[in-house]
Amino acid sequence: MSDAGQAVVSAMREALVNASVHAAPPISAYVEIGPQGCRLSSVTMEPGSRSLR
Repeated sequence: MSDAGQAVVSAMREALVNASVHAAPPISAYVEIGPQGCRLSSVTMEPGSRSLR
């Protein structure tokens, strides 16, 4: 894996570990990769909030 690919994987890993420690489930991860770069995000519930599902 390239250095850039490893950086993307490491950044998402850190975001998901932080979310699992500090937020309530569910935790969702999104990755968008395109010619101009990539975008990573994780979405969590705030402690005490309720899911809309």
